[in-house]
Amino acid sequence: MKVVIDKSIIKLLIILVLAFGLRAALLNLRFAHFIGFNPNRKEILVYKDEVVEDGPTLLKPVFNDDYLNGVVDKYLVKNNCKSLDYDVFVTEEEIVNLYLNCGVRKNVIYDYRNRKTLSISDLVNDKKQFNDKVNYLLNLKYPRFVSGEVDILNSIYDINETELELFFTTLDYGEVSVKINNNEIPNLMKYDMKYDDIYENEIFSLDASKPTIAFSFDDGPSTYDLKIIDALVDSHATATFFLVGNRINSFKDSVNKMIENNMEVGNHSYNHKYMKKMSKSQVADQINKTNLIYRELTGRDMTLFRPPYGAINNSTLIGPGVPAILWSIDTLDWQSRDKDKVYEIIMENAKDGDIVLMHSLYESTLEAVEMALPELYKRGFQVVSVGELAKLKGRILVPGTSYLSLRNQ
Repeated sequence: MKVVIDKSIIKLLIILVLAFGLRAALLNLRFAHFIGFNPNRKEILVYKDEVVEDGPTLLKPVFNDDYLNGVVDKYLVKNNCKSLDYDVFVTEEEIVNLYLNCGVRKNVIYDYRNRKTLSISDLVNDKKQFNDKVNYLLNLKYPRFVSGEVDILNSIYDINETELELFFTTLDYGEVSVKINNNEIPNLMKYDMKYDDIYENEIFSLDASKPTIAFSFDDGPSTYDLKIIDALVDSHATATFFLVGNRINSFKDSVNKMIENNMEVGNHSYNHKYMKKMSKSQVADQINKTNLIYRELTGRDMTLFRPPYGAINNSTLIGPGVPAILWSIDTLDWQSRDKDKVYEIIMENAKDGDIVLMHSLYESTLEAVEMALPELYKRGFQVVSVGELAKLKGRILVPGTSYLSLRNQ
């Protein structure tokens, strides 16, 4: 006997099957992830994504291990999680890294075979080398006063097959993070990491949307320039140094260090004389002698000019043939010789686009710079040279034109 089935019934059955499959997929109750095999226990360690019951609709990892399940559930309750970002990574030795984030980051490293918790130190072959390498990577991305607060071996870690990502909340500068790729730490971990062909180090970069000010230093070079440059470099900052020509050959190390560390160098006359009363030829002589000495030492030309005492007229403005840079914040460091007063003037007046005037002849100025750089960073400021400030603000510095500040147009 031939059985005839109505096509509408077949269509209905297909729809029901598809609907049921879709519901199961949405609930993620059938997506099991096989993590590893434990030959001693003859069991497979499995976790799956599961919808949390009796709470907001979010997915959580579920393990066949009471401890790990307890970690997840306690974390969700403690942090009142409405959504959850998580990663689970397992080594061949069945060391599990569970990473959780619903606004507060947490990770647990767990030895599944021996049922005990571990720390990142337990995964590292050489703690000192690991610490040094991670510190190097942090310094590429952050100022040293930020990276110096990071406790590398007590940070939060998200781990995958090619890299670790470190998270640490500093007391003064908020959360920092850095990716530590296998390319940077070959053979330092006790588990196999895969090589990453497209990896690039995370490095500090300027952001045109952030408030930015330029530091400038007059009357050098001097011995204090060496430590000022160290402070700037450690902070991922730069500055413009306006040099007096008759001092250059006496402080060659300072000038060379400016060049080596990408500082900007400008002309501040040959012997710091008041130039408003000079003839055009006398002004030209002041500029050209300084340029020549600088070029003989460095092979470079000075592209900015600051007249001594800020004395501007047609001769000092047009004669040099380069932009004239004045200032919007005068720290009066030459007058006070007081680091606290210099620091206060900077911090109380700093605005986006300002050019700050200082002099690199005084230890108190060096100390004020060392104090100001961390606080400016904390307030969201970037510290750069005059030329970098102009680029960030989309400004073209025109020869024969003077500038007090460089704000957005």
